Amino acid sequence: MTNKEKLKFQQFFNFVAGQSEVPMGYTPAGQLAIEDAFNVYREGHQARLSDALADTYESIYKFAGPEVFFEVCEDYILKNPSTTYNLNDYGASFPDYIKSLPVYNDYPFLYDLAILDLNRNFLFHQKTEAGIDGVTVQSTLKEDSKISFVSSMIALKSDYDLSSMWKDLKKEDLDLQTLEKYDKPCTLLLFKDGDILRVLSLSAKASNAFKDFQNGATLTEALRNFEPEEVTELFKNLMSYQLIRNIS
Repeated sequence: MTNKEKLKFQQFFNFVAGQSEVPMGYTPAGQLAIEDAFNVYREGHQARLSDALADTYESIYKFAGPEVFFEVCEDYILKNPSTTYNLNDYGASFPDYIKSLPVYNDYPFLYDLAILDLNRNFLFHQKTEAGIDGVTVQSTLKEDSKISFVSSMIALKSDYDLSSMWKDLKKEDLDLQTLEKYDKPCTLLLFKDGDILRVLSLSAKASNAFKDFQNGATLTEALRNFEPEEVTELFKNLMSYQLIRNIS
C-alpha cells in the first residue's frame, strides 16, 4: 500500500469512527449522495463497536438488557471514538464511563463487574504462559525464596462477591431485591489453562499473600499467618496450573 493509499484509508477510517468530515476523492455507487454512502459504513461500524462492547462486557449486557445496554453504547461510542482497527481492543475505558452514569450511584458494583469482564476478555485473547512444573517448585522453594507469576494470570480484588454475581447473571437469576447478599469482599484469580479461562476464589489470607509476593516478599514473609493446610491448598493450585513463572 502506497503512502497515498494509506492516507486515503486513514481518512475513511477516521470518518466511519466519527472523527472527521466526509473524506474527498471517493465516488459513491448507485444514486446515493457521497455523505449518505459513507453514513452506511459509519452506522455499520458503530453497530460492530456496540456488538464488541456486548461481547467484552457480557455481565453488564446481561444486567442492563439489550435495549438499555445498546443505548448506553451509542452514547459511549459518540464520546469515545474508536482509534484502533481491532475491535477486541476497543472499550478499555468503558468501566470508568459507567462511573459517570447516574445508575452507578444505585449500583456501584457495576464498575467492578465491568473490570472483571474487561480482564476476562484480555486474558481470553492472551497467549497462555506455562510456568514451572510442580516437581521443580517443590524442589526449589526455600524459606527465603521470592516468587513471580505468569503473565496470563490476574488477581482481582473487589468489595463485592463478583463470582456469585457473575454466575447468577449467566443463569439470569440475579434478583435486584436481594443485592445485599453480594455485599462481601472477594479476590478472584483469573488465569489461562490452555485455551480455557479459569476463575478461582481466594481467601483473604491468600489474597494478601499474592499482594506480598508481587511486592517482593519472601515465602516466609508472605505466608507468616498461614496454617500448614492453608499453604498446601494455595500451592496445590499454583503448581497444578503452573502459575509460578520464577523462583529466586
